[in-house]
Amino acid sequence: QLQRLKEENDIYTKAFETEKEIVSDTDKKLAKWQEPYKQDRGLTKRLTWSESQEIAREILEFEGMASKQTYSSFDKDPINPIDRTSRVKEYLATPFPEGIVLLIGSTGSGKSTLGNLLVDPPKPETAAPDSMVTEQSQYFTMASDTKPETQLVQTKRVLGNPNSIIIDTPGLDKTDHKKELRHMTDIIKTLAHQKYLLGCLFVTKWNAKIDRQYEETMKYYGKLLPDIFEAGNVVLVMTHYAMDKTSVRRREQQGIDVSKCIANANNSIKRCIPHMLVTPDVILIDSYPDAESIDDEYLACLERRNDILNCLKRFRPIELRLLKLAKTPEIIKDDEQEIKSLEIEILKEKYKKIPMLTHAEENEKLEELKKLMTPPKVQELQNTIAKKQSELDYLDTDEEVISEQWSADEKGGWFFAAKETFNLVSDPEITRAEKSGSCVQWSEYKVDKHSVSGTVETSTGRLSVSVTAFTEKRLLYADKIHRLRIEIQKMKGQLIDLELEPSKRAKEMIAKEKDQRRREEYEKKQKKIELQTQIEKLKDKYMTVEEAEDRLQKLCL
Repeated sequence: QLQRLKEENDIYTKAFETEKEIVSDTDKKLAKWQEPYKQDRGLTKRLTWSESQEIAREILEFEGMASKQTYSSFDKDPINPIDRTSRVKEYLATPFPEGIVLLIGSTGSGKSTLGNLLVDPPKPETAAPDSMVTEQSQYFTMASDTKPETQLVQTKRVLGNPNSIIIDTPGLDKTDHKKELRHMTDIIKTLAHQKYLLGCLFVTKWNAKIDRQYEETMKYYGKLLPDIFEAGNVVLVMTHYAMDKTSVRRREQQGIDVSKCIANANNSIKRCIPHMLVTPDVILIDSYPDAESIDDEYLACLERRNDILNCLKRFRPIELRLLKLAKTPEIIKDDEQEIKSLEIEILKEKYKKIPMLTHAEENEKLEELKKLMTPPKVQELQNTIAKKQSELDYLDTDEEVISEQWSADEKGGWFFAAKETFNLVSDPEITRAEKSGSCVQWSEYKVDKHSVSGTVETSTGRLSVSVTAFTEKRLLYADKIHRLRIEIQKMKGQLIDLELEPSKRAKEMIAKEKDQRRREEYEKKQKKIELQTQIEKLKDKYMTVEEAEDRLQKLCL
C-alpha cells in the first residue's frame, strides 16, 4: 500500500510540474489576450475565472499545446478514453462477495456513503467516455453537511446478489448515554439474526484526529466481535480522500504525509485491540466524488471500491457465537457505583441478627399464650375439679371413723340385776371395736368384719355401757368416693376438649413464629446470595440484550 502511494505521489509531482510550466507560459499570454476577448464579446467588467479558463484553452489549442490524453491519479501511464471505458465496465462487473459485512466507525466518518457506493455504485448513462454519471444511490441515508443521519441500524442487500448484505451502524454517542445504549442493543439484535459474519469495514476519515470517540469505538467492537478481529477480517477504509489533482497539490503544499496518517491509524488499532495480531488492509477512497463524467476521480473511486471487494473475498466467514454487549466506560463507571452500594447493603444484612427461640423460651411463651386464649368456662371447670379433687383427697384415706355405735343406760335395783344384749351391724368393714362401762360383765362378746355382738349385765346399780365399731374413712365413704372419681374423670375429659383448642392454637402460633424467624434467616441468606450475584454481573464487562433493555427502561423512567 505504501509503495503504491509513493508511486502515485511521484506521478502527481510530474503532472504538476508539467502543468505548472504550461500554466506559467499561458498566464503571460492570458493578460495579452484579455482585452481583445472583452472587445469581441462586448464585456466591460473584470473577467470571471471560467472566462479566463476559456481564454487559456483557446491559447493552448491555437498553439497546439492541448493534449488529447489525460493522466490518471493512480496509474503511471496515460489512459486513453477506450481503456477508461473498459475499466469502468470491468470494475462495475466485479461481483460483491457473498456474506454479511458490517460498517463500523465514529459518527460522521462516512459509513453510509461508503455503504451506498458498495451496494450500488453510480454508473455512466452510456458507454461513451464523456457520458454523464448517475447520482449516488441513497440506500443508506447520508449526512447533510456535518450532521450525521444514521440513527438506527440499517440492513441492505447488494443489488443482484441477495446473499450479500451490508449492515450500516450508527456511531456511538458519548454525549447521550441512553441513545448510545439503544444503538448498542440494536446492533446486537441485528447481528443475532445472522449466523456468520464475513468481515468489518472500519470507516474513518483519512485525516481525522484519533480522539476518544475513535478509540472507544475500536475498543467496543474489539470486545463485541473478538473472533472477527483475531482472524483479521477487518479492512480500514479511510474516506474523504479526494484524488483529484487539486487535492493532491494541496496536500503537497501543506506537507501532509499520507503514509504517516495510515501508520497512526494502524498503531491506534494495535493499541485499542491488542488481540488483533494481523495488521488490516488500508484503503483510501473518496466515496462520493464530484464527478459528472467518466474522469480520473470517478475511475479511481471505482478502483478503490474494487480493492475493498477483493479484500473481502479473501476473508473466511466467522461464526457468530453468543453475542453480548460490551460495556462502555460510562456503563462500567455506573456499575462501579452500584457495586459499592450493594456491598454496603451486604454488610447491613450481615450484622442484622434474627434471634431464634430456645426450648425454655418456647415453653414459657406457650403457657402465656394458653392462658390468654383460655375461655372463662375452662377456668370454672378447673375450679370445680379442684374442689371435688380436694374432697376426694379428704375422704380417700385410712383414717378411722365411727361406723356403728350402741349404748345402754338403765337403772337397776338392789334386789334385781340389769342385763342387755347388743348386735351392731356395719356395712363397711369393721377395723376394730371398743366397749366401755363400769361394774358390768361382758359375755359372748364377739367382733366380726361387719358386726359386733354380745351381752352385758350388772348385778347392782345402774347399767351404763356403750359399744363402738370403727372403720376406715375410705371404706365408710366408698360410694361417695367412687361417685367423685367418676365426676372428676368426666370433668377432666371436658376440660381436655376445652383446653385442646387454645393449646393447639398457641402451638400453631409458636410454630408460625419459629417458621417466620427461619424464613427471615433464609431470606437473609438468599438476599446475600442475590446481592453477590448482582455484583458478579456488574463486574462482568459484558451484558445480555435483556439486561441492556432493562437498563434502557430505567433510563427512560
